[in-house]
Amino acid sequence: MKAWFYRIGSDPEFLFVNRQEFRPTIHAANQVIAASRTIALNTFIGTDNHQAIAEMRPGPAHNVGRHLYDIAYGLHETDKWLAGHKRYNMLKITAQPIVLDEPLGGHIHCSVFVDEPLSKFAMSINRVYKTDRVVAYDHTQSIPNLTPNDTEKLTQYVKLAYDHQLLTGEVFGQVMDHLCWPFECAVQPWWDRIRRNSRYGALAGTGEKVRQNISYPQNASKYKDLAYLHYEYRSPSTWLVHPWLAYAYLALGKLSILNLSLILEQLGKPKLPKLTTSPMNNELREIFNRRLQVIKTKGRWSRDIRDLEQVIDACFANRAAWFEFPGQPIDIDAWRRLL
Repeated sequence: MKAWFYRIGSDPEFLFVNRQEFRPTIHAANQVIAASRTIALNTFIGTDNHQAIAEMRPGPAHNVGRHLYDIAYGLHETDKWLAGHKRYNMLKITAQPIVLDEPLGGHIHCSVFVDEPLSKFAMSINRVYKTDRVVAYDHTQSIPNLTPNDTEKLTQYVKLAYDHQLLTGEVFGQVMDHLCWPFECAVQPWWDRIRRNSRYGALAGTGEKVRQNISYPQNASKYKDLAYLHYEYRSPSTWLVHPWLAYAYLALGKLSILNLSLILEQLGKPKLPKLTTSPMNNELREIFNRRLQVIKTKGRWSRDIRDLEQVIDACFANRAAWFEFPGQPIDIDAWRRLL
């Protein structure tokens, strides 16, 4: 499966929290954002379906450092606005797997070109394989009628997709899970992560682990000849607490796409243990390190993620401080040092 990484993006979630007498209280994000056109328009921050939770919406980039810069700018401007507001100057930006009863996600977007003529054909007739059926790729566009030849090609596409020989959302999720999931389980605070996973999307038995997004990079040179796919990986907990943790997640996402074929060969090696009622952080970290070592030895790396191993070590060294108490604010000063 030949693939070319295009861009990485994200929409990690966070909360506005006021710590009073050592207990966090949440202030609804929609109220804070509605009070400031600066936040709403200049810092690409909004709310999704849940009014209490805010999310970053920075633009995608080919370079992980560029994407981190945009996140840092948004956090800096938001924190500066909060500090100068009479009503909201006690609020802090907080990002942990779960705060009180609010589970938070750290969605990672990856776009990729793949040498899959049948996938490109299916998208040209506004179809895509999802789970176990063919659905509309873009619901805002019409679905053309099929000729007999189109029907035959679509049947071939479905067969290959069903057999996991194409980069479907399911295969993309497996590739991303290979590195990102053991890292998630090892680095995030165990109890809060378990609580978050029991409440959040596909991890709780509802929703989607991977979402196919719609975009059309028509100015990209490969767009004419190759299939273009844009997936959103929704499993990770939010990682805004510190730029090192953000770098680790985004770099692992990019590394996974750069080494798509190699990871497909390595899926499940070594297997993850069955997660029980104990943290197992050390065991999961060891499995993660062994999988990463294979990529280091045999795989491809880009310059913008060359510091990944050192940053991962820093994440494990600092995780206790980052998640010391519920509702702990993110390290804004660390983010500002990226600007």
